[in-house]
Amino acid sequence: MEDNLNDVEGQVGTLKLNLDGSVVSSSGDLADDPDLPNIIVGLLQDVNAIVKNSGKESPFKRLTVAFSQSSFVVTIANGKIYVVKKK
Repeated sequence: MEDNLNDVEGQVGTLKLNLDGSVVSSSGDLADDPDLPNIIVGLLQDVNAIVKNSGKESPFKRLTVAFSQSSFVVTIANGKIYVVKKK
């Protein structure tokens, strides 16, 4: 999956994390932001709590946070967290 992140149309930054939030790789707008991994992991923990409280048994696979000028797509797969910032 990580090989495809840079091929995502419209992407301006990528981030690959271990599940504990440690950075595996980053590029573009998401490179070298020391706060972003903790923000992403915290957001995923909050969303996971909401999903569990709603009675869903299967965890979510993808989260999109959309703003007027950009969006962040977060995917959990193969024991990693993948984040793509798109314009």
